[in-house]
Amino acid sequence: MAEAKAITTHIVEYLEEHAEAGGSLESIAIWWMTRQQASEPKGAIRAALEQLRSAGVIADHITPDGKTVYFLNGESDARPRDS
Repeated sequence: MAEAKAITTHIVEYLEEHAEAGGSLESIAIWWMTRQQASEPKGAIRAALEQLRSAGVIADHITPDGKTVYFLNGESDARPRDS
């Protein structure tokens, strides 16, 4: 299983290169992750997204059909602080 930090780092790097990107858990697992990371349980990716959201790096929005879409928080410097 890939480390949560590796998944978190990959999400941040993806968003630094694609600042306008946004996606649901499912689309992030398919399009943003490396092949190895995409094979991780979605719970690991969800945990990384929640960590980034809690740190203010990303924000989320609930769509009318109930999906959560994650995107770069425009007020963030895109790098989480090490705990």
